[in-house]
Amino acid sequence: MSGMVLVRLDEGRGPLAYIPLPIPLDSDGHSWEFADCFLCGAAAGSPEAGRRCVEADATEEENASLAAYAALHAVAC
Repeated sequence: MSGMVLVRLDEGRGPLAYIPLPIPLDSDGHSWEFADCFLCGAAAGSPEAGRRCVEADATEEENASLAAYAALHAVAC
C-alpha cells in the first residue's frame, strides 16, 4: 500500500489531515500486494493478471486527483 501525506483540507484553509499517496500501478493497472492485485484480487500469473485491471481507470483518476491536491496543499513537517 501507499503511504500518507499531511495536507490542509478545504482547499488549504481547513484543518490538517492525512490523505493517501497515489496507489502504485503496473502497466496493466494492477497494484500488487504479495501475490494478488490489491484492487481486483487477480492472482499473479493468472490470466486476469495479464489483462487490464477492472479497477485501473477509477484508480488512475483517483491517483491524479490525490496527487494534484497533495501538490497544492501539502504541509511541510
